[in-house]
Amino acid sequence: NQKLQSVDLAPMSASRYPANIIVLNDRVVAGYSDTNILYFVDSRMKVNQVIAPFQEGGGFSYLCSMEDALLCSLNQSAAVRLIAENGAEIRSFIGHTETVIQIARMSQDTFLTASDDRSLNLWDVRQHAPIGHIGANSKSIVAISGCPEYAVFATHSNQIHAFDVRGVPMKSAVCISTGEYQT
Repeated sequence: NQKLQSVDLAPMSASRYPANIIVLNDRVVAGYSDTNILYFVDSRMKVNQVIAPFQEGGGFSYLCSMEDALLCSLNQSAAVRLIAENGAEIRSFIGHTETVIQIARMSQDTFLTASDDRSLNLWDVRQHAPIGHIGANSKSIVAISGCPEYAVFATHSNQIHAFDVRGVPMKSAVCISTGEYQT
């Protein structure tokens, strides 16, 4: 452990960008696009660096807390990994064909992922394969969220979609074109 310096979490190069920053067990967790190192910052501002055991993809593209573990996606990887705070992999999740760009926790045991393959997958943390799939048919997915009953996502084409995830197959509940509204 070391005392936090302002440069400790600063990008080292112009090509380095941070994955989102999350809180896990009362510590801030940050990862970057060009390294497999995670930075855990506690309330005393001490930084603990944890090296994740995987090298493919170069670094992190997204982080999400899942109980006492961390869900992460890597640059240039279609897989999502559940890892412990020490960096050890607990489970991997395979179901996308391109880079996973966002992860959202839905419940204690489920999460949603969005990928550059223009799809979303619903997962149960206890299984390797997705339990549900949504084809977005859009240029890009820009935001995802959800709860145990609904998966919600927004697309670059100014639409917001909500899907009922309680059954198989998942069913579209509503789609709103945001261009219809004047602000």
